[in-house]
Amino acid sequence: MQKKIILFFLVLIFSFPIFSQELPATEIIPVQFLIKKHALYVSADNGKSWQECNIPGLKGEFTSFSWDRNATSFFIISTMHQLAITKDSGLSWKLINVGEKIESSTHIRSIAIDKGKIYLGTSFGSVRVSTDGGNSWKKIELPPKMPFFFGGNFYEEIAGIAPFADGFAVLLGFKNGEYLFDASFSNYKKLEEPDISVVRQIFPEWGFNLQSVLNSSYVLVTPDKGSIIKIDFPQVTDMEREKRLALAYNKYAIYIRGDLAKPQSIDKYIELIKEHGFNAAVIDFKDENGLIRYDSKLELPQKIGAVRPFFTAEELIKKLHENNIYVIARIAVFKDKMFSLYDGSKYAFMDSRTGKPWGVFKKIKEENSEDSRIVQVEYWTDAFSEDVRKYNVSIAEEIASLGADEIQFDYIRFPSDGEPQFIVSKHKPDNWIRSDALVAFLKDVREKISVPISVDVFGFNATSRMTYLGQDITRLWPYIDVLCPMYYPSHYGDFYRADMRYLDRARWIYQEHTRRAALMTENNIIIRPYVQAFLLGGELKFDETTYYEYLRLQIEGSLAGGGSGYTLWNASGRYYMVPPDFRAYQQELKATAGESSSHVSLD
Repeated sequence: MQKKIILFFLVLIFSFPIFSQELPATEIIPVQFLIKKHALYVSADNGKSWQECNIPGLKGEFTSFSWDRNATSFFIISTMHQLAITKDSGLSWKLINVGEKIESSTHIRSIAIDKGKIYLGTSFGSVRVSTDGGNSWKKIELPPKMPFFFGGNFYEEIAGIAPFADGFAVLLGFKNGEYLFDASFSNYKKLEEPDISVVRQIFPEWGFNLQSVLNSSYVLVTPDKGSIIKIDFPQVTDMEREKRLALAYNKYAIYIRGDLAKPQSIDKYIELIKEHGFNAAVIDFKDENGLIRYDSKLELPQKIGAVRPFFTAEELIKKLHENNIYVIARIAVFKDKMFSLYDGSKYAFMDSRTGKPWGVFKKIKEENSEDSRIVQVEYWTDAFSEDVRKYNVSIAEEIASLGADEIQFDYIRFPSDGEPQFIVSKHKPDNWIRSDALVAFLKDVREKISVPISVDVFGFNATSRMTYLGQDITRLWPYIDVLCPMYYPSHYGDFYRADMRYLDRARWIYQEHTRRAALMTENNIIIRPYVQAFLLGGELKFDETTYYEYLRLQIEGSLAGGGSGYTLWNASGRYYMVPPDFRAYQQELKATAGESSSHVSLD
């Protein structure tokens, strides 16, 4: 076999010889590791007994692992942002907080150990290498072109990295190819079969999606034998989820602001929906100021003055149902002025500089004066607080009981604007990371309501695996039914896919990113993107023909990428980008949607 392996690689353009298989003189204790989602066990007696590995400070879910082929007692396992390293077969561990040293949002997706160096493949931050045991890291930049590089700081995911004497076998994420790089990562060649299989024989962890596998299995690793075995859980079909997916499938919606859903205003939008062939509406029931825009009977929202209704929930829902419109109730979760000020700002984030409530502030110039004043423009509640989560769960539960077809959570994240580096939580449990707070919230909601749950996320958070603002969709998807990424092309800088025409880029963003979101959520939920039905920046120069095309290209890209339906977003409620012939266009889309627009099986 060794001769065959060498012959395979001799035919490659770089002719990389295989590393030495000689073991060091020190004795190696043969062990096995059993990996669960949040726990690691070691056995030195072929699985007869197991000891849990005590790794203080370990946070998050496991994502990848590897071991040194020259000394199998040297084993590394990662969470999203940490490395746990043992050089004595699990007797002792060193924990490295890699996220503090490279990029705090990127996931560690693959690991390689070679000649004392540790290599990491990340979810969007390229390759990193450490020569000092993980204390410091150097970025290795892949070639600045597709398929490796999107622009700015965004690289393709490195789902597998395997060292050879003169280079590396690299597996790109999202099924975007296998490559053989030289040692400098500057020259490369496409890797083909049978050489791909050879790499997997030597490095079975290459491309092994540990985080995904652990959703349905335990993983047994025997480094000295080069063995990885999945131990599958019994599979049970979640019939309730299947029913919810069927309800939420292929919904074509528009967003309607709370004040525009008043009785005197809603008829205009019902007519727009019917005229153009939509079948759903997303309506504000709780807005980003924390104001509840329906006639809530909940005691706490009434006590704090948050209930300021624009409409009666049951009447509005009944009217929409009479017009065959699926009702999606939008709840802005953690961006909430009313609850953040409640009880002396007990549930707000604190500012580490002042000890006072944290917020986003802006300088406002006084009218007819040279004077200015500082005003707070954003208020946020602390997502780590159990009381904050309960408050929002109770609102969702009430809305569901009033007949809404689906509950959609927006601002289910941590703050992005202002100076978030100074945020301090008084409520954060030990060893929690931000995504833990969002998972806890969604778990609680799922236990309370039976209607479909959808979640809005930033576009980049549904493009690559990341934990930015806590919106790690690889952790959120098991508790929701619909993911609604905001892939607005205007929000991607000019650096992103700068090689493409702007309108072509818009379609590509929706198609490629929707496809990636489906893969990150393991094809188990519906991807229903928000479509940009407004113009921003240079787009304001678009003429009518151009912005009609712009809207259509986003929609076509979304459906081509596997999306099921979509929602048009225009905060002003002015849907001027919808062309007059849109109904016929919608009918054509719906006719083909069942064939191509969902990765989710509804059989």
